[in-house]
Amino acid sequence: MHFKNLSLKKILAFILSFVLVFSYISVIAQPGKEEYKQVTCLYDVHQVKPSYITNGLSLQDDYPGGLLIFPVVNAELQMDDFYAIEIYRLGGTLGETTVTLETMDYTAKYGINYEIYLTPLKDEMPVDGQASPLYDIEGLSYIPTLSSSGMQATDVSNETEKSSALYNEYVNQFKDLVKTSSSFDITFASGENSKTLYIRTIKDEVVADDLEFTLTMKTANGLASVGGQNTMGFSITESRPKPAAVLEVVDNVVNFRDKTGYIIVRRTGNTVKKCSYTVVTKSGTAKAGEDYNAVHLQLDFLPGMTEHKIPFEILAGAQAGEQFTVSIQNITNAETLKEEATITFENMSEVAFDSNSQMLFGAYVPSLKNVRDKEYIPVSEFQMDENTNRGVGNQTMSYTVSDDGKYAELRYNNKAASKNNAVAARSKDKINFAGVKSITWYIDNYSGSCEWDHNAIYIADDAKFNSSTGDYDFIHKFESDGIGDCWNMINVSEDHIKRTTNDFDQSKVSGEHYLYMMLHKGGFAGVAEYKIYSEGPDSDYNITLNLIKYNLKVLNPDKVELYDANANKLQSVIPTDSVKLVNPQTGSQAEIIDIYRNEYINIASSFISNFGDYKPELIGFKFCKEDGSNASKVYPIDGTGKLKLSPDVLTEIQSLISSNNIYIKPVYNFKASQFEVMKYMPKEVSGQKFILNDDGFSGSLYANSKKIGTVSWSNQVVQVMISLWLVILLNSYSLPK
Repeated sequence: MHFKNLSLKKILAFILSFVLVFSYISVIAQPGKEEYKQVTCLYDVHQVKPSYITNGLSLQDDYPGGLLIFPVVNAELQMDDFYAIEIYRLGGTLGETTVTLETMDYTAKYGINYEIYLTPLKDEMPVDGQASPLYDIEGLSYIPTLSSSGMQATDVSNETEKSSALYNEYVNQFKDLVKTSSSFDITFASGENSKTLYIRTIKDEVVADDLEFTLTMKTANGLASVGGQNTMGFSITESRPKPAAVLEVVDNVVNFRDKTGYIIVRRTGNTVKKCSYTVVTKSGTAKAGEDYNAVHLQLDFLPGMTEHKIPFEILAGAQAGEQFTVSIQNITNAETLKEEATITFENMSEVAFDSNSQMLFGAYVPSLKNVRDKEYIPVSEFQMDENTNRGVGNQTMSYTVSDDGKYAELRYNNKAASKNNAVAARSKDKINFAGVKSITWYIDNYSGSCEWDHNAIYIADDAKFNSSTGDYDFIHKFESDGIGDCWNMINVSEDHIKRTTNDFDQSKVSGEHYLYMMLHKGGFAGVAEYKIYSEGPDSDYNITLNLIKYNLKVLNPDKVELYDANANKLQSVIPTDSVKLVNPQTGSQAEIIDIYRNEYINIASSFISNFGDYKPELIGFKFCKEDGSNASKVYPIDGTGKLKLSPDVLTEIQSLISSNNIYIKPVYNFKASQFEVMKYMPKEVSGQKFILNDDGFSGSLYANSKKIGTVSWSNQVVQVMISLWLVILLNSYSLPK
């Protein structure tokens, strides 16, 4: 919600003056009512509330139904206490309004470490909720990814060691996956300017660390609006002695034939707090630069993390029996159980699946993208495009990027008191928007922008305006067109306004188009301007493509028909385990996974034939409808079993996607089969028939009157080995002829 009155600056200044007074705590006992609990307040309500309400009256014209805010933004709570928290309704109080609130667990757990109540009655039940901590991730392994741009080679003791800043992709890996732990409503009656809710903290028997959660106002109905100060952060203080975190590096055996090996560092004890360390390798009989690439990295354990698997590259010189050592150094916030370990190369025919870590150990490295469902576009990738000039003077307009690249400015100055001008910046190159759900961007309106001005972001092949487009009514149609959104600008400076378009119409945005940012100067005179923030991929303050989460399912056949030369008939082969999909984040295998664009469809295939040498080989798969119909072309997979779900692939299969569900079915090539060519007459056996062509050196193979293969040979042979494209006589499981 964007405030419309300059007097709000005074209100905001007043609000901020109370951010630091939460430590004032008083205890209220309800007089004469033993059925009420004893309540601890976070501030002096009698001092804070009247000042808020009085100063907030200046907002009454703009917010007749009220502007809802929390009086403080953070608070420290003690365990085993009962706290009162207020919501203030600034401005008007016209009409009944209901606001929805949500709690989000970080390290605190709803129902275990805290609960929310709507009254202080002793027999009151807490609002419904279930613990959903962001960092409830013990038992999983994290494979950090190195930033190649940060690598530097230095010569240390005649060894080549690599020093690098770790590109901490795992740091924010789960940031956007946190779920709400409770959701509930509070209703203000008409004329009511405040409501109170209550937080009970609980002392868990397990001693951990300080615990954190947030409380957020999400939406309000009626005439009321949710203000900018809509979230409170809470820390529950652990007063008991806190256990130490303990780190150990593990001895490990790796296959010298693999391309990648792993150093394993584990943490026990206190897994709630953050701790850091540096991992360093040292040559032994295995030499850095010859047998493996050395590692010298600083790493962080985030709350909940219990294991790191640090990859290192195995080089061509590695041999079975060679060893090198690895140590952990510069440790903060943790003790050590084992600081040095040995990595040994061995010749292993198979590398086992490590079920405890839920990773394919030594066989598959998940992509571990920083944030799976988002892609970031820097403002430097935009340039000024179209503009209009309806004045009689020297109008000016511009798009400029700051020297540090952290923001850009889109500006229009109506010097001659003209109105309804516009300027647009667009991406320098077209972007493929297949698989993009919506766009989020962070901006700052300033320099006199008012409610008659607009900013917009949309997808198009041209700027969609020129000097004859009237009052730019089209900008209000972006939402209904499914290609973008526009918003009124305001006359108050605000930093980092977060705006997100509605979900796009995929039929209108799929494929390559430009991305436009537009400023419409609707006022008569003055400057309209806004900043677009671009603070890097590790920051929320960016232009971000929000990606669609697809549900990917493999349709494995119940059976495969193969020709058995000994029995002279088709035999049914029943697949065992057949094809599984590899989760791009965890490496676990399943027939159904979640996947986003630019992640890999990774196939794990095993097939057991019940007779002889008939071994099917997976060569690729087809996209299809849920019932297996309308199959696409064959998409071959490379030697790693991967196919990237690229925007181009999503564009090709768009007609086969339904409700974000994608279905694939495997395509097999069956290895050599032997049969005898009958030169002068058709050979038909139990529904199979081979017909020789007139040239005498080729023929066609049929099964149940359906052509399933073509055979050719040289005139020197009578008996031939063929690689039959015999593919599954079920549904449309057919291979190219």
